Amino acid sequence: MQSQKRNNTDNQLRSLFRQYTKRRSPLEVDFRKMVPWLGHPDRWTHLIHPYPAKVLMHIPHFFLANSLLSRPGDTVLDPFAGAGTVLLEAISANRVAIGADSNAMARLISQVKTHPLPSVSLSKALSEILTAIPDQTIGAEPDIINTKHWFYPHVINQLLRLRSAIQTSQQGHYRAFFDVCFSSCVRKVSLADPRLSVPVRLRENQYGVNHPLREKTKAHINRLRRINVYRVFTRIAESNIIRMQSLFDLATSATASVVSSDARHLRYEFGSTGAQIPDESVQLIITSPPYVGAQKYVRAMSLSLGWLNLCNAISLRTEKNNSIGREEYRKDEYSNPTYTGIQAADQLLTSIRSVNPLRAHIAAQYLCEMREAFTECTRVLKPEGYLVLVIGNNHICGHEFLTVDYLETLLRRTGLSLRLRLIDDIKSRGLMTKRNKTAGMIAQECVLVFQK
Repeated sequence: MQSQKRNNTDNQLRSLFRQYTKRRSPLEVDFRKMVPWLGHPDRWTHLIHPYPAKVLMHIPHFFLANSLLSRPGDTVLDPFAGAGTVLLEAISANRVAIGADSNAMARLISQVKTHPLPSVSLSKALSEILTAIPDQTIGAEPDIINTKHWFYPHVINQLLRLRSAIQTSQQGHYRAFFDVCFSSCVRKVSLADPRLSVPVRLRENQYGVNHPLREKTKAHINRLRRINVYRVFTRIAESNIIRMQSLFDLATSATASVVSSDARHLRYEFGSTGAQIPDESVQLIITSPPYVGAQKYVRAMSLSLGWLNLCNAISLRTEKNNSIGREEYRKDEYSNPTYTGIQAADQLLTSIRSVNPLRAHIAAQYLCEMREAFTECTRVLKPEGYLVLVIGNNHICGHEFLTVDYLETLLRRTGLSLRLRLIDDIKSRGLMTKRNKTAGMIAQECVLVFQK
């Protein structure tokens, strides 16, 4: 079956290359229809933890289930790994996967998602955790700004006891697995609006009397007043144990690791010497980089980062500053214009700067930092290797920001050649969220395939 699937995508990809070479215009595709055998998104460990704006798993699967771009045993890189969708698909295709991400929570999720553990051992560990829950609260409250704003007192108390039990009873990969389960639990028992990726506190009267969400919101808040954290955690852990067993049964010998925290400086940063990833060592790069000012990944994970002691309230700003596409800058940082070297982008940003200098700086800085990341990607890519970029345009201050064209220009300048340009409509994607009055919705994503 796997061989047949690989042949199918070989043929589809060859056909797409031929069509694009002939037409030299974007081809409209539907990746869900191109790989219909994937079925439900709850496949292996893809849904082990929520994460904003994850890349559609069908896209990396399509570009990995063939022998044209890479072969089993080749190294695949995602320099913006996020929650590890590309890494998981890579090891399922028997590729060696490496990734980078500036978000500590993303790195943890990716590592857990791609490291198979047997369900029997995980179930035993879960029992150990529940048995080890202390009778009294142990440990200080997490270093989160205004913890009581986000959690009821009894929830804080139970989370502290549960965190203590995990810390004292588990180590290594098992500890990491249950930390991820704990993180999911934190968000579910918080007063943060479950419909939004970035934490916004629910309030009983935030909707009008006749609003369809008014009663649902009140009911949800009432449930939180009496919720049992241990039961929520147990349900999450049991579901994730089933997911992990499916990954364990896959029996892949391929490995995945998140090796770096910065796409602009790709190196073996964790548990190693810190040496850079060697030149021309990667056969295939598949990535969906952040959008300019589109998703606040660090803020979205802020509650989990605090409860897991991955980032305290003081260092949260530093964590944000390490992210490409960030929105927060001091006034002195954008008092002077930043130029990208892309004529069309600089002309647009000059117009935007006249009405909103901060938004202009955010966009300009984004392109400058993406140039650095692409330079690194080209450095590690093998000759004739491929880079698959998943990205879309968005709007800034009412102007369409042609992210796709600007990033294509940057990649061409590194010496890569565009081989294919595809367009896929977004359906129920996490990217389709209204962000603020200066940003717009993203209705399509482009997939660009480059070759070195």
